[in-house]
Amino acid sequence: SMPLEINGKFYGVLARDVSIAAVQEILHSYEETEGSYLYLLDAQGGILMHANDEYETTSSQLVTVSDVGMTSMQEAIGKTIIEKDYDSENKYFFAEQEPDSGWIVGIAYPQKAVRHDIITQVLCSLVFFVAAVVIGLFILTSIMCKKFLPIYDVTNAAKQLEYGNFDIHLNVNSQD
Repeated sequence: SMPLEINGKFYGVLARDVSIAAVQEILHSYEETEGSYLYLLDAQGGILMHANDEYETTSSQLVTVSDVGMTSMQEAIGKTIIEKDYDSENKYFFAEQEPDSGWIVGIAYPQKAVRHDIITQVLCSLVFFVAAVVIGLFILTSIMCKKFLPIYDVTNAAKQLEYGNFDIHLNVNSQD
């Protein structure tokens, strides 16, 4: 909710009703990489949704990021933080804050998955590079052989003349 003010005069309160269960259902359906998850915090750092159900606020208990020692989930707004998560794995934390409600939606992504993706991309790039070089060399060799074959024939004929063989026949095709 937020106050409705026009020219400094208070007219009332604007509010919207969003079912946390509906938001949690949408966020829980996210499955990108094993060990990654989305989380939802309220403006005060209360955990509304988390992969570890023990971290989630219930109707009887408010759980905050400070309570569970995961302030990085809240500090990751607009930046990347690497920290050990509840499962003892290093994870990247990224988050954005919804300006009206102050809620924070974030993602925790395993560092090992990022490394694996980078290594895979580097290896694929190397394979394509080597393949391109091999194909390029094959094409270049084919072109050079066709271009230099007449020079090779003339050089060979000159050597035959040098040895006294005057019975030489060269195929001459001119496009002049």
